[in-house]
Amino acid sequence: MRYIRFSIFFFMLPFLVIVSSSPSLIFSVFALGPNGQGLYILSKWFGLCALLFLFLQPITIYYPNIFSDGNYRAHKINALFTLCCSVLHVFFFFSAASVRSEKLAFNLFVIDFSTYYHSMLSVGLVGFVCLIASVLVGRYERKSRLQKSHRVIGLCSFVVLIHAFSIGSETRSQFFLIFIFVSLGVMLMAYFLKILKYMRKRDDQVV
Repeated sequence: MRYIRFSIFFFMLPFLVIVSSSPSLIFSVFALGPNGQGLYILSKWFGLCALLFLFLQPITIYYPNIFSDGNYRAHKINALFTLCCSVLHVFFFFSAASVRSEKLAFNLFVIDFSTYYHSMLSVGLVGFVCLIASVLVGRYERKSRLQKSHRVIGLCSFVVLIHAFSIGSETRSQFFLIFIFVSLGVMLMAYFLKILKYMRKRDDQVV
């Protein structure tokens, strides 16, 4: 399956971006770096992977021939990768913060807009909850009355993007900027074509 080869590339690329942008960060893991530094790097890695897979979602649904010969299997697998990477991102960040503060950092799961940094963490938490809800609704959308609620993934992408760009340095690298803007362009074009198709269908019914 072509998608598997693409996914391996998308797993490795964020690590290369981290190494190229801040090699000292990697070396500090093996040196006498701060406690929890390795966990922070793992959190950063899976966060970047989740961002890539999240913005790959519209491509897998609107252009399935690229990855899986016209079926939507790649879309489902990509959603699973997005969710898993997001969970690992949150888990490793929580673990790193707990190790560094020497206590369980449950305060990270509390909405807090007292400072800029905590505000952006709260934005990421909202995006994480929206992502889980979107995946669950998408999993059972054929059996649920909430079928259209799966489209909340668009809002989720926007919220996650704010979180990533506000406190993530690697997300502002040239590659991620190009990838995200191309994905946004694909998403907007797909929505436009869908609206155009709906309007033509409605005009045909009127005639």
